[in-house]
Amino acid sequence: MTSLGWLREQRTIHERSVDGKEEEVIWDLQRSLKYRYQWYDGLLRSGELIRRDARAYIREIGLDKFNGQLGLTSTMSSCPGPLSKSVLEALAEARKKSALPIRLVENELREVAKDAYGDEFDGVVLNTCESALRVAFETLMAPPIMARGSTYRARFIAPYTADDEFMAAYGRPFPPKYKNLWINRSVSAGELGVEAKALANLDALIVRLVGARYEAHGINLNTCSLLADVDPMRSASKIEEIALRHIDALAGFETIGQDTPGYGYGAKDSDGVPTLQRLIGELAEKYDLPYIVDAAVGVPVVGTHPKDVHASVMMWSMDKLGHTITSGLLVGREEEMVVMRKSLGLQRLGILVRRNHQP
Repeated sequence: MTSLGWLREQRTIHERSVDGKEEEVIWDLQRSLKYRYQWYDGLLRSGELIRRDARAYIREIGLDKFNGQLGLTSTMSSCPGPLSKSVLEALAEARKKSALPIRLVENELREVAKDAYGDEFDGVVLNTCESALRVAFETLMAPPIMARGSTYRARFIAPYTADDEFMAAYGRPFPPKYKNLWINRSVSAGELGVEAKALANLDALIVRLVGARYEAHGINLNTCSLLADVDPMRSASKIEEIALRHIDALAGFETIGQDTPGYGYGAKDSDGVPTLQRLIGELAEKYDLPYIVDAAVGVPVVGTHPKDVHASVMMWSMDKLGHTITSGLLVGREEEMVVMRKSLGLQRLGILVRRNHQP
């Protein structure tokens, strides 16, 4: 019997009491599973039995030989997958060459980016995709802090979607009812947590999407964004309505760059471009503001082109689907990239280096 089948039919559950003794708890699932939280409470109570079933099944299909070293995904930067053979071979080949100036290596990468995206675009590699996000928000959306007097506040549009905290947490959530939205998520910007990566005088305007459902799920209940039925046209209209309400302080727009229904981007145009992303990009152009797209687990070149969604900059976590060393690829329009490259110290007058180098 599967764990879920067991959960549906089992009446008696053993759990450990506070004093360490085993006690029997009679739990009538047929009677008690009236509400969602009761289902998750049932999973919590039956956790040990579920894990026991899982271990037995692992042994049955022969996966126990990996001793816990077999992952289901390589899309977690906190525990990246092994480097691919092609990357390892490239690293081994690079070690045979003499030391190279960063300027030389970096310019070769820029050429690759321009070959793929066009001369009006530029590219740069950073240590992580998170650092690419930080540079983008610092340079394109955060208010200046060097001028005399008090700085002004700025706000950016942050659609309320899955994984929204990765980008929205660079600002303080507005309206205030969302201030504890990410309190025990991967990035915390809540009043009861740590201010985390929120930038000075920058606010995130949280916008609920039309057609989305926001429901509490999980053993440790959190509000989940269920986005398969998002209406892109009506959502874009709502986003513009919120943008106009805050137009005096509006600094830009951001979205996660996935193109799947689970992220709210199931509706696509005839070219396969997510309709909502394109509409948000058009709003950014209409109001002459930047649009930052975090393509995260996407694949550069193969996936959405920045032009398709009118993005100012896009970034990819290359250690995920690319299986490279932990790094982030940032590609954007030259106008925005000049500022970001200077902020990284990559666009300075210095020693000229020869392009044709010897190993």
